[in-house]
Amino acid sequence: MFAFLNQYTHTLDDKSRLTIPADYRQAFQDGLVITCAQEPHLVLFTLPGWEALTQRFDGKPVFTDPRLADLRRLIFSNAVPMTLDGHGRIRIPDRLRLHAQIEGQAVLAGVGDHVEVWSPSLWQEKQEQLKTFPLSDAQEEMLRI
Repeated sequence: MFAFLNQYTHTLDDKSRLTIPADYRQAFQDGLVITCAQEPHLVLFTLPGWEALTQRFDGKPVFTDPRLADLRRLIFSNAVPMTLDGHGRIRIPDRLRLHAQIEGQAVLAGVGDHVEVWSPSLWQEKQEQLKTFPLSDAQEEMLRI
């Protein structure tokens, strides 16, 4: 499985197209799905990654659990399948760009199995939060080698 690592800042062109970093393009060669997250950022999934996410909802009480239903609505109603153009770019739909507060530039952050797309200012705020958040027992267990 491909692991998305690192972070890149790219400029959107006047048609809201965003260049995908060369390091990520191979993973997206067959296409990708872009959607919203609860926080003001976007998420890019490979097609197998998207399939794995959709399967996680199988058998869950999405019609009786309001929180699960809302999460499913957010993810699926905003999802847009797309392919890279000949220059390795995607066009970010206006509604998604507005949700993520992305204007001239975007930060693409590899977070393992997917890529997050943030406005640079919100990404900087998130980075500051990450330096100081307290770890739960489960998080500490994940970090034990």
